[in-house]
Amino acid sequence: MFWWLVLVIATAECSLVKIEQGLVQGIPAEDGEYTMFMGIPYAKVDMENPFGSVATTRYDLISAPDQKLPLKLAEYFGHNFNNVDEAVYFLSKKEPKEIIEANAALSEPSLVCFEDSSRMQSFITSPLNHGNDKIKTTPIISGYNNNEVLLSHIHKTTEDFQNNNVFYEKLKEFNFPNLDKLVKIMRRYYIGDEKMTRKVRWEIIDFDSDLSYAYPVQRSIDKFLEYSESILFHYIFSYNGNRNFVKSRANITEGGATHADDLGYLFDMVFFDSNPFGDDKLVLERMTTMWTNFAKYGDPTPTTSELLPVRWRAAQRDALHCLQIDSTLSSCKRPNHRPHALWDLFYKLLQ
Repeated sequence: MFWWLVLVIATAECSLVKIEQGLVQGIPAEDGEYTMFMGIPYAKVDMENPFGSVATTRYDLISAPDQKLPLKLAEYFGHNFNNVDEAVYFLSKKEPKEIIEANAALSEPSLVCFEDSSRMQSFITSPLNHGNDKIKTTPIISGYNNNEVLLSHIHKTTEDFQNNNVFYEKLKEFNFPNLDKLVKIMRRYYIGDEKMTRKVRWEIIDFDSDLSYAYPVQRSIDKFLEYSESILFHYIFSYNGNRNFVKSRANITEGGATHADDLGYLFDMVFFDSNPFGDDKLVLERMTTMWTNFAKYGDPTPTTSELLPVRWRAAQRDALHCLQIDSTLSSCKRPNHRPHALWDLFYKLLQ
């Protein structure tokens, strides 16, 4: 989670603009040069990708590095180079903020990648499974929300589902040789022989959530437990309340928690009631207490109490303990093990 961004948003002053339809709430940008608005009349969200390119767990963000990007950035500043090394040297003299602004202007998002070790000195030298002393001794909280991709599919009509084969569109990125067979297997697992209609939207949400968030988190946890000597606390957040960060702003009341909904119970935000009550208050107090305990003691529940009646047990290789966070707290082991076992087999086929 990009919690630092949420903190910036939460502490910013609120501004309101009166329009024909009513008041639109705005928040000053971090640099103070403009105002960001929480809602624009008649604006539409791309329901296939409502969060843009922020979610780093998405498989469709992985792409070949653009070897010409330094040349493009240098050209943006008015200098033409034929040699990448010369362009990189030129860019190294620029302020980081200038590079970021130029990169954004060119709409050329770039991520860290492994370089060809035979041609140049490596910056990243060892993945997790090669061992890292710092990683091995760092406690971790890792989890996800139970309806992560709800926003992408909840408003779709039967026509939307029929015009877009979600299973095919999501799985084709893996370049699997027998794609049609794979699509058929996944479709049967999640919706059986049902037709692609609005009736199966919750099953589609489960499929997309498993693919994009739940299983990647689970796979990362398994790797961590295999190679780390530290402790990990696993959770699933499923509470549906008035402070759900994304759903509340999208006016969605059905279902559990979608991506980033848990942030409303960890941070104070200007667009939420500063005096929560009922289950909202209870969930907020539990979340903030557990996360504070983890920061202080490395354990979210060092002791049980009236507020925290359930001990959050650390995950183990042979017993993946998990805390389910709803209006009540409950413990389980190896959550969603059936679909995750299917995805285990899927990834083995790719190896």
